Amino acid sequence: MIPEALIKRVPLIQESNAEFLKSILENPNAPKWNYECGDRLNEEDFKYLDKFTQKLAKREKRNLEIPEKILNWVLENKDKSILLKNNSKGLNLPSEFQKIKPMRREDIALHLEKIVPTEISLDRLIVNSTSGTTGVPIKIPGRPDHIGAYTPLLLFVLKQNDISIHFTENKLNCIMLCYQQNTAVYATIHSYLNHSAFTKINLHKNSWNQIEDRIKFLEEYNPELITGDPVAFSELLKLDVNISPKALVSSSMELSENLKTELEKKFNTKVLDFFSSNETGPLFYKCKKNEFHLLPTDVHLEITNEKNETLSENTFGEITITGGRNPFLPLLRYKTSDFGEIDFSDCECNDPMPKVKNLLTRKFVLFKNLNGEIINPIDIVRIIKEKPILQFQMIQKKDLSLELNYKPITIFSENDLNEFQNQIQKLFQTKMKLKLTIVNSFEKEKVINFISYV
Repeated sequence: MIPEALIKRVPLIQESNAEFLKSILENPNAPKWNYECGDRLNEEDFKYLDKFTQKLAKREKRNLEIPEKILNWVLENKDKSILLKNNSKGLNLPSEFQKIKPMRREDIALHLEKIVPTEISLDRLIVNSTSGTTGVPIKIPGRPDHIGAYTPLLLFVLKQNDISIHFTENKLNCIMLCYQQNTAVYATIHSYLNHSAFTKINLHKNSWNQIEDRIKFLEEYNPELITGDPVAFSELLKLDVNISPKALVSSSMELSENLKTELEKKFNTKVLDFFSSNETGPLFYKCKKNEFHLLPTDVHLEITNEKNETLSENTFGEITITGGRNPFLPLLRYKTSDFGEIDFSDCECNDPMPKVKNLLTRKFVLFKNLNGEIINPIDIVRIIKEKPILQFQMIQKKDLSLELNYKPITIFSENDLNEFQNQIQKLFQTKMKLKLTIVNSFEKEKVINFISYV
């Protein structure tokens, strides 16, 4: 009999799926599982995802004008949210679209209650916390169907790069890699992917009973698809592991060409670059011609300047998004704090959706402690996100000393400040020299959160 708690997490799970999942969880080489997760998808969600997949395939050439279907979305949603209503009040759309006051990350962090539509049902609410690697960590409300749309978007990227993954029932086809001192580690069944299994594992030694179990676990299941970020893939390169994935998909941070080349060489596979954020969902992907394209068809992309004006093609500015599929987080001219240029010219890959040039997003940065061990910036974020901090910048100098500049929401007490400093030093496992500095504001709107000169 399937446990009731498991059915709640994966409503469409079958008896054989539950048995296979149990075998993964009880594998003697498995990591230290510390979390339970599931897709929460039902039959109606499947219908939604099927329709979303069909819409995703209908890709059209665009220009600077907002597409009619997204304009209709704006007109339908702008009065359902307090913030959206205030930001567009008195404007004649679409002619005055550029006069709409943009949304920012700080709005989500400080005034989420003004963004969530006032009449929306909270019955299937799921809340995810962001890593905060591009600013203050924030909580993102969502729903199983909109979160599940990540899967069709990923499958589309694989197809565009001529990669076919066979998601087989009761087989572990996909593994997500992390490399953090502490993170959620779990296994589940992905019902929309033919009831195949999925695991998130952490390559850090803290997550394993025996360090060699990392290799044994990966080799036993030999997944066709591995996702992760550049930090985790850098650690994977160090392992003497015999696996043959059909693709590695990198997200969250900028993937360097050197790391991509090394991964492709070692594993004889394709490495795909994929840009996503919790606020927007997946946004851009690299096609087989090595060009970044706008991925979803239900968002409008603008490049804007400091005056919030829409910039012309091939002009560098801030990536600004309207639309999306998250019913709890309607985005109306959301300034992402990422930068680039929009290019409407044709691509040899035949995807007509706009290209994004000179994309400036999160940089791949690693820190080290006094023992030379790698510290993932996300572990730093885990400490910072529990504090009343709006913006921050962590710098590691050549002598390994640390400098944290931060803009607080409220002033720290002396005890809080001492605790904060002790937590950072404990993370680095050695008494690092740490300087904490309060700043009233940062010179640039786009704060580079992590800088390392090591």
